[in-house]
Amino acid sequence: MIKDEDFLEAPIPGMSLTTEPGSMPWEQPPQLVTIQQVADFYIDKLTDDQDAIDKALDAIELGVPLQSLANGAIMFNMMKGIHTVDVGFLVMPVIVELFITLAELNDIEYFIDEEDKLKGKVLDRTLVEKVVNSSEAKTEEAIQSLVPVNKGLMSKGNM
Repeated sequence: MIKDEDFLEAPIPGMSLTTEPGSMPWEQPPQLVTIQQVADFYIDKLTDDQDAIDKALDAIELGVPLQSLANGAIMFNMMKGIHTVDVGFLVMPVIVELFITLAELNDIEYFIDEEDKLKGKVLDRTLVEKVVNSSEAKTEEAIQSLVPVNKGLMSKGNM
């Protein structure tokens, strides 16, 4: 049961909608509007800003796919009002190539996308052979244990 004082201290419905329209960064015109400007922004960020480089390298070492990393960077900067979503996604191949270059310069294994990451997983050959041989042996045993039955609904002879 809700106490009277708890009810009176609750937020008013619609209170989150009371900010001034246009006060959020994404409600303003973007700072960068052309594809070249946005590409230059990311190139500068990933070649000059050591903190951004270190964070990107840490994420790549942890196995984060490069497209996911680029997508996160695009969404973060779009929410800050740096650029629009569409221009950001048009620049995504440039960002992914920058991450590839960073990873290769630092000898870090990387994955472009989640499918690439899943393809990279290789099973141990001896383990696979052991499982296949075991299943073949069990299949042979099961086949040999089958006894032909001549009695049945459609068989000739007595039931």
